[in-house]
Amino acid sequence: MTEQTIQLPIVRSDLIITNKNERGTRLWIVYDQKSGRTFQLGPEEWFVFSKLNGQIGFAELQQIFKAEMGKDLSIATISKFIRQLERAGLLVGSRVTTPKQSLFALRLLRFQPGRLFEKTLKFIKPLLVPSMVFCVFLILIGTIAGFINGPDLFHYWWNRRWTLLPFWYLIPLYMLVLTGVIGLHEVAHGLVYTYFGGRVREVGFMLLYFLPAVYCDVSGVWLLSHRYQRICVTIAGPIANAVTAAIAIVSWPFLSHSFLKDSAAMIFVTSIVLIVVNLFPWLRTDGYYLLSDIIGIPNLEQKSLRALRIAIFRILGKQIPNANIKTSLFLIINGVMIILTRLAVSFLVITLLFFWLLR
Repeated sequence: MTEQTIQLPIVRSDLIITNKNERGTRLWIVYDQKSGRTFQLGPEEWFVFSKLNGQIGFAELQQIFKAEMGKDLSIATISKFIRQLERAGLLVGSRVTTPKQSLFALRLLRFQPGRLFEKTLKFIKPLLVPSMVFCVFLILIGTIAGFINGPDLFHYWWNRRWTLLPFWYLIPLYMLVLTGVIGLHEVAHGLVYTYFGGRVREVGFMLLYFLPAVYCDVSGVWLLSHRYQRICVTIAGPIANAVTAAIAIVSWPFLSHSFLKDSAAMIFVTSIVLIVVNLFPWLRTDGYYLLSDIIGIPNLEQKSLRALRIAIFRILGKQIPNANIKTSLFLIINGVMIILTRLAVSFLVITLLFFWLLR
């Protein structure tokens, strides 16, 4: 039996597939619910992908491709594409590999929210427009209050944090504020994603650079057909933090009780820090997904680190695993920045924690 007569494999039937137009090019998005990974296919890749139904062989696919696309398609090219699909776990019988957890983003507790976000959105939808107008107004007022009260608040919190606050008081307050602020941030992502027709895959608790955090998995955001929808989902979290920061800075001067004043100061500082950190493109936060969407490369971190690993293998003159994978200078540089950022943030967190414990 020759390779031309062998039947082609079958694509898994549980994959979620949609298409979109990017810069005049039609692209197909394949989302694997089991692994949470997203794959982007161009017109020719999609044509081959859509014919993998187990009913035709290599020779017939070549004929169909020639007739429809007006190009020749070699058996070597087909085989290479099939191997890539098999490694990605998209074919029937191939092993589905979930991305390995990173020490810098370790998910500990997770559960599926079911239709919780849909029910919540249905309840608040009539108030959506007026609440958005109010949030914009509140952010504007908070920005003005930040210029007026911000320096005094930072000075107050810095002194309280390092001199007066006992350890047993500060840690629970910090955990409570951090969990609440990040929780609102993630809920905002989930609600906006649900509003545009998505469904939240899972929510839970994690350690993000060794700090406790809440997460909301909206990895299927690439299935949204319009870029503005995906950008809205991405920036929903920082906007929620801007709202909490505005509430805190506006209310802080009027609070007299020390616990409430400390809480408002910590909420403001934590919210501002989260906005800055989340817009940083080399951490796996909102800035990363925003960059990934702007340049149109899903799974940007994985591809960048893989490109960096291949570049290192080439420099060392060693055999390159998966040498047929495309790389670029941008991906290599992005991979270097991801590694440097991880090391810098880890060093910063550990150093601050060390001096905090010694004080």
